[in-house]
Amino acid sequence: MEKKNLIWLTFLLPTFICLLILTYIPTIKAVNYSFHDVNVIGEIQSNVGFQNYKVLLESSGFRKSILNTLILALMSLLAIPLGFVIACGANGVRNKKAQTVFRLGFYMPNIITGVSIVLIFQYILQVDNGLINLALSNILGKKKNRDWLVVRSFSDKGRGKHYPDMDYTWL
Repeated sequence: MEKKNLIWLTFLLPTFICLLILTYIPTIKAVNYSFHDVNVIGEIQSNVGFQNYKVLLESSGFRKSILNTLILALMSLLAIPLGFVIACGANGVRNKKAQTVFRLGFYMPNIITGVSIVLIFQYILQVDNGLINLALSNILGKKKNRDWLVVRSFSDKGRGKHYPDMDYTWL
């Protein structure tokens, strides 16, 4: 084998090893387990052949899940062309108010997500009743009111702004 081929093979080797360990071996084990009666910790109890598949195919829940999967697959196939048609239609609208309403409705989920994240972290990092301060108060046995959102600057030499009611001695 040429040295050039050996070099690119060494770059591919970690990928193939991960693929083998994380994909192929678990798949082979799952197929093997499907032909056996296996307990909760993965020990094979007995060989049952195709009995597990027979029970699965006779299950009404399995048929319902297959139907749901097919419906979702068809809906996802329709979503792309439908989205394209709606986008082209919205682009062709000459009414500026209608375009603005459509754009707002389309972009609003992105805004709501960011605002939700900010509100969650504000609740977690509150000075009086924030989850972190409450947990620290319970662990340390005394009330802690650490302002986690304090502005630290170089002029303060990293100590943060001085608030008389804040206790920084435990840091």
